[in-house]
Amino acid sequence: MRSRGLSPPRRWAIGLGLAAVMVVAVVVVLVLVAGGSPPGHSDARGPVTVAVDVRHSGPQIPRSFLGLSVEYQSVRPYLGNGGRPNRAFIQRVAALGVAQHAPVAIRIGGNSSDESWWNPGHRPRPHGVLNDIGPEWVATLAGGQAQLGSPVALGLNLALNDPGNALALVRAVRARLKRPGVVALEIGNEPDLFVRARTFHVGRLVVHRPRQRLRYGPARYVIEASRYLAALSAGVAAPVPSLAIGGFASRAFLGTLPALVDPPTSHVGELVAHSYPITTCNSGAPARELRARLLSDEASRGLVGGLAPYFTSARGRGLPVRVSELNSAVCGGIAGVSDTFAAALWAPDALFALARRGVRQVDVHTWVGAYYAPLTVGRAGGHEVAQPRPLYSGLLLFALAAPASSRLVPARVGNAGATRAWATVDRAGAVRLLLINRSGTAARDVRVRVPGAGRVGRLTLLRAPAIRARGGVTLGGRDVAMSSAALRPPPGAPVSMRGGRGRFTLPAASAAVLTVAPAR
Repeated sequence: MRSRGLSPPRRWAIGLGLAAVMVVAVVVVLVLVAGGSPPGHSDARGPVTVAVDVRHSGPQIPRSFLGLSVEYQSVRPYLGNGGRPNRAFIQRVAALGVAQHAPVAIRIGGNSSDESWWNPGHRPRPHGVLNDIGPEWVATLAGGQAQLGSPVALGLNLALNDPGNALALVRAVRARLKRPGVVALEIGNEPDLFVRARTFHVGRLVVHRPRQRLRYGPARYVIEASRYLAALSAGVAAPVPSLAIGGFASRAFLGTLPALVDPPTSHVGELVAHSYPITTCNSGAPARELRARLLSDEASRGLVGGLAPYFTSARGRGLPVRVSELNSAVCGGIAGVSDTFAAALWAPDALFALARRGVRQVDVHTWVGAYYAPLTVGRAGGHEVAQPRPLYSGLLLFALAAPASSRLVPARVGNAGATRAWATVDRAGAVRLLLINRSGTAARDVRVRVPGAGRVGRLTLLRAPAIRARGGVTLGGRDVAMSSAALRPPPGAPVSMRGGRGRFTLPAASAAVLTVAPAR
């Protein structure tokens, strides 16, 4: 009896068809994982809705909220060598200041805080000291600071246990800087790691952090930090900068904060914290996995959880909390993650979350050679160049969305998916709505409602070819890397606002700022 199944040719055709479907599915999955976008793909889940509530304003964006944290050894290549300023770098940083309506703050420090000392006479270096600081270095810092108008926070060497040397450095720097000058002095950097040496690789660069102490614990830290606080408060001419403690790498020393902050005679004026979402040095995980981790809520909005002990200690005396180091990953960042467009989409979300928590200032950490450096510097054709990485564009977009003195207002999002939103309102009533589409594949139709809005808004779009892209970033349709150093963001494309309602499309792997003036 003959089988009633399909004939061989038909079975082969169906088999080939199923194989083709499987191949297409695999290709799509690979595209999704890699952060690409299949041609013509659009979101089918309906529009994202965003309602801005201008009646309930929140924290104010402080002046110079966005800052840069620069290692001691990177001051000269960033700001200038041999008395000649690095105009390319300075102009790029100044553009961030123009966008945020206030100068970019500069924090000098990091690991190099405890590896540097004031040594104009070139004496033999003690153990752990790698950098001699003298008048030429101070002149370089002063030249760049004068052009930027930056408030400066200066990291001091606690590992050396020499308050007198720290005091001499402070006096030398203060004597050269123009107003506002040195506004904060940080005592030590991650003292909980003094007993550990570490070597890590950033490409071909080998970075070694020496072991500073054979034995060092919380009790010793309290004793030595107290000595520095007393010496600086007595030895620095008025007005005395804020004296800052903290900046720990782990939770091991957090219990020392009350002992230094609570006494009535405490000289502490500020607490500083470090915040990195990826905390594994030289992580061996695939870059695509780390990019996905960086674009999670835990990596941006979740960072505020680590600040709780600092705010608890600061609350009793009303002290400000500053994040003196922020970036995507420790140990200079990660290739294929920190230097990609993923960092540009991560940074604004993280910065807004920290602002909402009440952080006074955030310093984005950088040094020459790091993967997470917002700008790479060098010379080409006899001129200085400062090439922006995608992270720089993310910082610029945040500055546009959160100018100094504006206030956060609620932005309620419906059907969000991978889309995140923040909003501010300035003193003139202009609303700035930041939207971030973290999906590498799906564009989103966006419908916004801004009560009292004028008839036309302006949309400034930040885009890149893919989340994994290291270049090709455009802002308002202009290539950020090819723009002039004194970049002024374009006014944005018009968006019709009828009755306070507008709509537009947010492409995959993009972010945008919608600026809406109040109705006249």
